[in-house]
Amino acid sequence: MLEIIDKGLTTPAHETPLLFVHGGHHAAWCWNEHFLDYFANRGFRAAALSLRAHGGSASDKPLRKLSVADT
Repeated sequence: MLEIIDKGLTTPAHETPLLFVHGGHHAAWCWNEHFLDYFANRGFRAAALSLRAHGGSASDKPLRKLSVADT
């Protein structure tokens, strides 16, 4: 399973949710600390995911053997 941090709700003014994807050696926490509440408080649904073997996302392969296709 992938770790997903999801905050806020879609609104008529902002019907499309925002998805935050981290870079190498980070996880969903980096977006949660600085951005998710900001956008959620302004009427957006804001979600961040942790790619496989990052944060709370498990993997049956070691990190060095993963690619974006494993998400």
